[in-house]
Amino acid sequence: MTNNKNTFIQAYDVQAEVLHKISELKAQGYNEEDMYVIAKHDDQLSMVQGQTDVHLNTQEDDNFMGKFKSFISGEDSTRDAFTQMGLGSGEADEYYRQVENGKLVLYVNSDY
Repeated sequence: MTNNKNTFIQAYDVQAEVLHKISELKAQGYNEEDMYVIAKHDDQLSMVQGQTDVHLNTQEDDNFMGKFKSFISGEDSTRDAFTQMGLGSGEADEYYRQVENGKLVLYVNSDY
């Protein structure tokens, strides 16, 4: 888990845990528009989508051409997203593995 003044990232097993943390963070002054939830499958985010306005991203979001380009280039859009969020390669790989294993990752950054 990374947690500093402007950035927070943590993996969760179920949507209820993510919703609880989103509520806590909002109470601390964070805005939903600064929150991102990343998951492997769309159906993992139904509760989060219905109860919040946070940004949602799943590996299923990529269309066929996007997946094909990722395959050809050897890059993965989810792993790349973690890198673009400012995570080091080791930490990006760890959160990518957690998403691959079915966890939900909540990322908050008021500067992102």
